[in-house]
Amino acid sequence: MSHRKGKISLFGFFFLVYISCIFLFFPQNLVFAQSESKEGYKEGYEAGEDVGNFYGEKDRQNEKKSDWRTSYKKEKQYIDDDYDLRSYTSSYRRDFYQGFEEGFRDAYKKAYKREDTDKNYSDTDRGLSDGKSMGDLLGKIQGTKDAREGKSNNWERKVFTKKQIEYRYELGQDSKEYSRNFVQGFLEAYELAYVTAYRKMKVENASLSIQQAYEHGMSLGTQAGTLWGQRHWEEKEFYDWEWALQLYEKEIPLNQRYYLNLELEEYQVEFINGFHVGFRNAYRDVFQKNHVTYGTENMNYYWINQKDVEIQLEDTIVHILKGEPVEETQTIAKLFVPTHAFWGKFYLGISKDRSDIYTLYSPYRTLSDSIYIRVSNKNTTIKNVKPLKLSFPWYGEERAGIYELKNNQWRYIYSVMENETITASIWLDKNLEGHYMVMVDDNYKEISDLYGHWAQKELYTFLRRGYIKGNDKRLYHPDQTMTRGDFLLLLSKMQNWSSYSKNNNLFNFLDQDTFGEYANVIQYATLQGYVSGYADNHFRPYQAITYQEIEWILKKVLKKSDFQWEVIAEKLKYEKFTQSKSRYGKNQSIPKGEIIFALYVLQEKGLL
Repeated sequence: MSHRKGKISLFGFFFLVYISCIFLFFPQNLVFAQSESKEGYKEGYEAGEDVGNFYGEKDRQNEKKSDWRTSYKKEKQYIDDDYDLRSYTSSYRRDFYQGFEEGFRDAYKKAYKREDTDKNYSDTDRGLSDGKSMGDLLGKIQGTKDAREGKSNNWERKVFTKKQIEYRYELGQDSKEYSRNFVQGFLEAYELAYVTAYRKMKVENASLSIQQAYEHGMSLGTQAGTLWGQRHWEEKEFYDWEWALQLYEKEIPLNQRYYLNLELEEYQVEFINGFHVGFRNAYRDVFQKNHVTYGTENMNYYWINQKDVEIQLEDTIVHILKGEPVEETQTIAKLFVPTHAFWGKFYLGISKDRSDIYTLYSPYRTLSDSIYIRVSNKNTTIKNVKPLKLSFPWYGEERAGIYELKNNQWRYIYSVMENETITASIWLDKNLEGHYMVMVDDNYKEISDLYGHWAQKELYTFLRRGYIKGNDKRLYHPDQTMTRGDFLLLLSKMQNWSSYSKNNNLFNFLDQDTFGEYANVIQYATLQGYVSGYADNHFRPYQAITYQEIEWILKKVLKKSDFQWEVIAEKLKYEKFTQSKSRYGKNQSIPKGEIIFALYVLQEKGLL
């Protein structure tokens, strides 16, 4: 029983598929059939008019009874051969037959009822006129057919013989004068109509071939121009369609790329002409469209009024698939503004910055567009008091990071990579703006003992900014002390201190011969008044630096006489849950981790 149900179910399945196919394809076939039907009927009607007019005129002149059906039956047997209908579809033939019959009928009746204005015509004149009428009709048909089929110009190939003409048009029932002149007129008109139609078709074919060559070239040129216009836009090249065309043709010559050598020379010339025009127009249109798209996508201003807001920046990516542009919208950056991140209400703008001016001399590889974030209202009461979160798409490049533009240089921001996203906390600068980009540093060397340390974020950030590096074993020992010389060297890298040539007259230190790599930074710091050495005229660059010494130096570097290490110790306690060793006294040597943390905090506040 279940087996029988299965059979019924299977039958039902195939029946539904059959019905679906009918409904799926029937509309398209119906449209095609309707179009073909109209064409067949129209051409049949026009052909029937020509022949029906002849028979109606002839029967009227011979004073025969009006009988279009009898005349039509005589002519019907020749329709397939005269009009080459066997090369057409059955639906076309069916509608041609219908049109021919109705056109024959209408023209016959009209001609038969027409008032006789040529009663004085002789059989000679009438025979010539009628013969030319039919010869012209069939000559046009055969000449056009032979030209279309690529045959030679030979009007005699299928012309009727004298007997065939007499039989078909029943000339034996007319006078010898009429019959003889009908045949003469038929053959003369047939030859002229055949040759004229043949040559016309050849010219039209050649003209059509040239016209199609231009159109073909323009179509393919449009595809290539679209690709190269989009490519140059994305690669930030200057607008130059001629240069782009040269590059395209240099890759593969057009004749080779499109197999033009198989065509006539005229076709090749027109194809290339059309290709160049299509390429130029498409290249130009792509650039102009992208200007509008870029401007529109960059018009992003969000009203900030103390609420959480997530801002999404999108970009339109264009793929070229089978020669056609296919647009895809991608999110290229997200900005999260937390509650009360700013003091004040204003429009916050976010946009792409296509300018390469800041990346020309960058040592890093770029993975994203530069994103420009700015407060539109520069009111001095507006302040950025909480970090914002900026994220970009990320697809596994381990050495990537988010960078910000500071003093015309790209500086790494501590970045977290997770779930195909790279995120960083950012602060807008004193001008309430910032430029950001995802970049890759291929040159920095990892330090293995940073990970898991309480100051991992700050240590790793300073590593990526090029301020610190590990030893030969790629270790930094963040819990060990830092020398006085290394501290000045670190400040020098952070502030880009000018390099002075060594001049012994500027040194008053008795141990200056031991300075080595620290000589320039000690000289600079001494001249700036940051350091003065010990009372015994020694500097001791290899001695571990203390909390007190760092506090004194930073007071002068920051130009803040009220700077106290206790502020740093407090942040260390509540943000890192770590007790500073300064609690044992400021004359204690300070570990590297605490120094890096302190300098990171000061730099993020814009003080260093």
